[in-house]
Amino acid sequence: MNDYMLTTMDNPHNPWTEYEDWYLWDQQHGYNLPGYLARIYDTINTDPTNLENMVAWGQATRDIVDHNIYGNIVLVKNPELDKLSPEEEEGYAEPDVAL
Repeated sequence: MNDYMLTTMDNPHNPWTEYEDWYLWDQQHGYNLPGYLARIYDTINTDPTNLENMVAWGQATRDIVDHNIYGNIVLVKNPELDKLSPEEEEGYAEPDVAL
């Protein structure tokens, strides 16, 4: 599961909960963050295995935030993560099983 998505500070829509509105606004204002992310990802991903895909996607996202060519690129946390306990978020939750 992806934990964060890229957006710009001036985009009033949440890419997690209003993706279509977010995307339309992003395109209309000339950012094209999905395309930008895809281009950076393509330069990083040299091994198309699932694990390498996830690693390359995360690296591309970090690179975009680090370089921040528009000066207003930020990450938005997946709201589903707020529903998880700290143990589940870290992947250490034990099953809820009555013994």
